[in-house]
Amino acid sequence: MKFADLEGYDAYSFQVLRDIKKYGQELTAEAFEAAVDEKFETYLSNGKCVEICPGGSDLAVTHANHQEYVDLVIKARINECQKQIEWVKEGVNYIIPLQILDFLTWEEVELRAVGPKEIESSALKACSEYNVGEDHKMIKWFWTMFESFTQEERRKYLKFVWGRSKLPVETTTLEYKHQVHFYEDRALDSFPESHTCFFTVDIGPYKTIESMTGRFKTAIELCGEIDADHDAGQIADEDGNYGEGGRNGYYDEEEE
Repeated sequence: MKFADLEGYDAYSFQVLRDIKKYGQELTAEAFEAAVDEKFETYLSNGKCVEICPGGSDLAVTHANHQEYVDLVIKARINECQKQIEWVKEGVNYIIPLQILDFLTWEEVELRAVGPKEIESSALKACSEYNVGEDHKMIKWFWTMFESFTQEERRKYLKFVWGRSKLPVETTTLEYKHQVHFYEDRALDSFPESHTCFFTVDIGPYKTIESMTGRFKTAIELCGEIDADHDAGQIADEDGNYGEGGRNGYYDEEEE
């Protein structure tokens, strides 16, 4: 950890140390010791005040030793969470070799782990397949509709059709491609039907692109859970009562 990293989780201590470093550069020894009233102690994240060297509670910070004080504070703050850091590293190493992090920035790691923040229609289109030609009117309307969606609506669509709200960086290796299936025999202007396990949405004919868009927006707003995550028994009425099967939809023997 570097000096600047301290600001991220202890802005007060960072400000104190920054001022001490500044005073050490700009003030005389006499002026420094008049302005700074600190001992070789620091507060840890749990609020406990500890000595950062033997006898630190009796050792004043002076112009001559102020840099040592700053270094010892940083060292103490690093070591206070060393055990937790080792646990985090062990968990990360379980997923990816830690050596990889030597070649990637944290932004690149985030991108590879959770995908891009923005959902580009071109990225979804690149991993899409159809049971009709891609020049079919309903398929063209689908993409016109999707491109008109806000980022929030695009995330909701992915959750509706796939159960997740982001695309991975690499989509060419997906086990199931994004599939848009058109069925002529479905009811006119019907709601889309998704199959999250297979990244598939079934659609029927629509009179206009506006009616398609309206049906899709209703579906993605009202169907945020995948498959049968929840059923009617898990939804409380206005009096707080649940359906058959007990609270949260599970049978409770004690209620017999």
